[in-house]
Amino acid sequence: MIGAYSWILLLGRGGAITTFLKDVLNVAAPSIYGFGGIVLVMTTKLFPLVYLYVSGALKGIDQSLMEAAENLQCIGFKRFTKVVLPLCMPSILAVALMVFLRAMADFGTPVLIGEGYRTFSVEIYKQYIGEGGMDHGFAAAIAIMITAVIFFTQKAVSKRFSFKMDSMHPIQKQKAEGLFGVLLLFFKLTKSSDLAL
Repeated sequence: MIGAYSWILLLGRGGAITTFLKDVLNVAAPSIYGFGGIVLVMTTKLFPLVYLYVSGALKGIDQSLMEAAENLQCIGFKRFTKVVLPLCMPSILAVALMVFLRAMADFGTPVLIGEGYRTFSVEIYKQYIGEGGMDHGFAAAIAIMITAVIFFTQKAVSKRFSFKMDSMHPIQKQKAEGLFGVLLLFFKLTKSSDLAL
């Protein structure tokens, strides 16, 4: 509620930025109310979550995969769609589920900025403690059904893009044993004697 109200104080009909644009610059600011306003407020509120998750996924990509793709003539946008995007897809799907659940739980933004625009959170609230009649079972069914559909869809899609990458470990030295170890020792001794001469 407080976040939505702060946007109204800035860009509402009598907001500080709206009044400044109208009085000083004689420019009519676009309305923050309705569907566009809900999208603007939700985007600015939830974008940092997406940025943190996806930037972490991009930092975790091994540079050798980029070099291997370039060696196979996969460069530019094709490399982004074939290599980078599939590697980041598990993080993208996880943050998409989180953003969806946060958007579904946000009640203040659609009520204050939407001005009658119907969203799931508003409809669930109206069904649970509405003035025209209460239907707790229907409100619970809406909440569970929508969340379950999105959760299982995300789970099914994330299985398709799941992978494990162990290439971040450097190559480890191994001790030579048996006949191969004896041959390596002999080769090392002959090389050191050649250098001494």
